[in-house]
Amino acid sequence: IADIAANAFYRATLHLQTEKQLRHLSSLYTIDQAISKRHNLEAILKIIVQEARSQLDVDALAIHLYDPHAQQLTFVAGDGFRTQIIKETSLIIGKGLIGKAAKAKVSIYTPNIYQATTPPINTKLFLEEGFIAHHVSPLLIQDQLKGVIEVFHRKEFNPPQDWKSLFEAFAGQAAIAIDNAQLFEDIQHTNLQLSIAYDATLEGWAKALELRDRETLGHSNRVTELTLHIAAEMGVPNDQLIH
Repeated sequence: IADIAANAFYRATLHLQTEKQLRHLSSLYTIDQAISKRHNLEAILKIIVQEARSQLDVDALAIHLYDPHAQQLTFVAGDGFRTQIIKETSLIIGKGLIGKAAKAKVSIYTPNIYQATTPPINTKLFLEEGFIAHHVSPLLIQDQLKGVIEVFHRKEFNPPQDWKSLFEAFAGQAAIAIDNAQLFEDIQHTNLQLSIAYDATLEGWAKALELRDRETLGHSNRVTELTLHIAAEMGVPNDQLIH
């Protein structure tokens, strides 16, 4: 009877663990889909925050974006906070638990901040929100810092290894989302610069031709205006007029 009971308990435990792993994988897949189908960083980070907070079972979660020029971390997304203090937070690399994790590029787990050797910089946040446990992980892409993710508990919490692995998996997803959004923004900026340079080159050629003869001065501009009017009368769409 004892063996049967033990076996039943073991199988039930395995079933619960399997269901838990399935929820985690489903959550990570949801984030993958958001990253692959969207370019809006705010919308993607909102999904990551919601999924991570739910699966990690934390009281609050925040993501901070790294500015390499100012050497600062700025809040960009979060959930579970009772006050607005977190939104006013701007952290310097190397200072406090978050700054230390960002500079060293390692995760830092603090089951109880009141027993930590490195106290938090924003003590007002912890006091007003009632946070006790605090865990932070850097967002890295090929060892390049993109930001940090931090979670809070309003009770002492010493996370097991599987929780840490999941937390760092969410950190990896957030890093990919930020990197993709920044790459997309850079590509858009480069395309804009190329377009401006292309137009400037054509305009320069036109002016160079006009300098040959006073009678042709402004001719290129007049031809351009006439062409646009003719194209509009022909029903050419606005987005094709540039061509």
